[in-house]
Order: sequence, then C-alpha cells, then structure tokens
Amino acid sequence: MQYGRLFLVGDAAHILSPMGGKGMNLALYDADLFARAVRDHVRAGDDTALRTYSERCLRRVWSDQEFSHWLTRTVHDAGDSTGCGPFLNRLARARLDRLFTSPAAVRAFAELMAGLDPAEERPAPIGR
Repeated sequence: MQYGRLFLVGDAAHILSPMGGKGMNLALYDADLFARAVRDHVRAGDDTALRTYSERCLRRVWSDQEFSHWLTRTVHDAGDSTGCGPFLNRLARARLDRLFTSPAAVRAFAELMAGLDPAEERPAPIGR
C-alpha cells in the first residue's frame, strides 16, 4: 500500500471480490486513515501514522478478503453440490444453519458484514 513516498488508496492498492460489498468500505477506510496521517504530518510533524499506514490498512484488507471469500464459498457451495461435491455442500449448509441458530454467529457475521472491528481504535473526527 506504500512504496517509499508513494501511497496507494482503495482499488489502486487492493481488489476484493464483490461479495459482501467491501471494496468501497475499504477504500473509504484507506482514505480516512491516509487523510489523518497527512494531517498529523503537516500539523505536528508526526509521521507515525504515515509510517504505519500499510500495516494498519492491510490488517483490515486481509480480514475483509477472508470474509468475502468465506461468504462467496458459503453461498455458492450451499446450492447445487455438482460444482463443489457433497462434502463441501454439507459444510456450507452447516455454516448457513449456524447463522440462523446461533446468536454469536449472527453477531460475528453482522460485525464482519458492516466492517466493524471491535479491536480497532476509533479515531476522533477530522477537524477536531
């Protein structure tokens, strides 16, 4: 996401499958982190956020990539088993069943779908 003083944001840095609609969310997250990092550098001479930009963005990119892959496999494999075979078909159906029977699974799915990360620090709005 960064090479020297070149910083990439959004689809220029990562492409995700459209399942789960994560592309725009990630692009906005990247842009927000980058804007805050530039602000800190310009206002306070602090380049910490610029130096950690890639690491911070890629953590979320890989998490969303994994979720999109999981959702794609689950939805596609839960249908007709001719494409994936009976074993993967039953695994996918078990995943879907869990979403309808487990409050914890529903909560985790909702957090991943919405792009919430309980471990992530929420920055103060820009302008404050």
